[in-house]
Amino acid sequence: MGSPDRAWGEGILLNWVSPSGLSSFKEERKLVTDKLLLTTSEIAEKIGVSPRTIQNWVSEDIIPSIKIGKTRRFISDEVMIALKKFKA
Repeated sequence: MGSPDRAWGEGILLNWVSPSGLSSFKEERKLVTDKLLLTTSEIAEKIGVSPRTIQNWVSEDIIPSIKIGKTRRFISDEVMIALKKFKA
């Protein structure tokens, strides 16, 4: 295992430790961000609502999102925390 390092992954700062078997930082960053950032459809499916509901919640500032170009991505843990706070 390599030494800890800091890197930008699709607009958010990530801490990562080089796992064995991956040959480049680019591959490692993709591995981390593919698991971390979800699309509108993916987060909607995970929560059990429609993508339109997710869009409404974003526009009402109920859940956080990250805008990357023309698309939005979601960090699952942050969305779940925001929904728990909203329900309370």
